[in-house]
Amino acid sequence: AKNTFTVTQEGNSTTTYTITASAGTGGTISPTGTVTVNRNASRSFTITPNTGYSIDRVIVDGSSVGAVSTYTFSNVTANHTISASFKADTTKYTLTINRSGSGTGTVSNNPSGSTFARGTVVTLTAIPDAGSSFVGWSGGCSGTTPTCTVTMSANVIVTATFNLVSGGRPDITITSP
Repeated sequence: AKNTFTVTQEGNSTTTYTITASAGTGGTISPTGTVTVNRNASRSFTITPNTGYSIDRVIVDGSSVGAVSTYTFSNVTANHTISASFKADTTKYTLTINRSGSGTGTVSNNPSGSTFARGTVVTLTAIPDAGSSFVGWSGGCSGTTPTCTVTMSANVIVTATFNLVSGGRPDITITSP
């Protein structure tokens, strides 16, 4: 009747779980590695492709959740895995170079060509012919310096304007004997 009982609780009252995150070639997942999460807590992950890549798919606990850029584990009550895979972006874009104005000239581009992979940086240089001057860019480039760079993330049209220099054409004199 006058018994005294002592109750002792052993161990940690907070249960934790792990989420193992990994990414393939061509991008990152953050956080990465083994992440500890308390029971019933949430944890978000961000998937980011490198330049020239896109997200192929994200696998959570062995099943694809699509090509998502974020994923959140909510109310965690078990261990989980998340992995991201990426694919090289093979999209090509066209660079069109036009010339306008009363003068003449050429536009060189480096790298050369007219079709480029996404993310390619192309440097354009306007070179006026004798008797002409470079006036400026319009379209995918702007400004009046003869050099311009374009990062190919869509089809781009660039126009270089050249004008005749005052006195640029020699006068022609015809004399008869």
